[in-house]
Amino acid sequence: MYSMKIYFYQLLMTFLLFGCTKGLDEPTQDNPLDPGNPEYIPPFTTILSGPEEGDTLATPNVIFRWRGSLPNSDYSYRLNDTAWSEWSMDSSVSFRLLDELTHMFEVRTRYGSGETEDPPTSVIFTVNAVKGPAYMFQPRLILVEENEEFSLELMAEEVTDFAIAEVYLDWDPAMVELLGISIYTDSTAFLKSNGGTIISFVDVDTATGSAVINVGVAAGDPDHVEGTGALFRINMRTVRAGDTEVKVQESSSMRNGNNAEITINGVVNGVVEVR
Repeated sequence: MYSMKIYFYQLLMTFLLFGCTKGLDEPTQDNPLDPGNPEYIPPFTTILSGPEEGDTLATPNVIFRWRGSLPNSDYSYRLNDTAWSEWSMDSSVSFRLLDELTHMFEVRTRYGSGETEDPPTSVIFTVNAVKGPAYMFQPRLILVEENEEFSLELMAEEVTDFAIAEVYLDWDPAMVELLGISIYTDSTAFLKSNGGTIISFVDVDTATGSAVINVGVAAGDPDHVEGTGALFRINMRTVRAGDTEVKVQESSSMRNGNNAEITINGVVNGVVEVR
């Protein structure tokens, strides 16, 4: 009986030792998020639709859709070096009323293990939706809080033979309060690119929410400027929550160095969303 027990224990130890040794020689890697897995795929994002690298768009509104390297991943995105969005499983985003600039969109994937795509996937594209000559606010869309100050620039967009601006503005004083209007007159001002002298006149009625701004360049060589540039900045403060606009009236005009009127193709208002 004693010898049979010894034989049983020897057999048991041999089995355990063989089983453990076999487990060490043949490890199992079935976790797709484990970098030690031979089939591991680092996190990456594929943009499925939206502007492509180097595109120039004739619309200020864009939609991006994407897919991660593994299902059920989290994503974060940003536009133009702003703060990254919160992580979520959303795989699309839309942007509206983008400015006439070159933009960079970035998106990144994060696995459940916490590993994050680095560097993120990115696309650089340009918006050219406004055809001049035109007046245009920049930014076209601004998101602000109640009782928060903000600024908008009025741009002369794609102008030729341009010397005088007569701009009629209006806004809802129940929504936004005008703090001031700053005419650009220093050496870097758009209207001084011909070396002339800037002359301006501003008339404001805060009660009705309206203003007339006349600004022009004199004694320059040539007698006009060309291209795209900012004419002045308006500083405002929000009064209450809601959506409103700072408007350029269609009665606004452009004139050349001989005081002849220039045909304007359009105006672009500033959209203010107060949260």
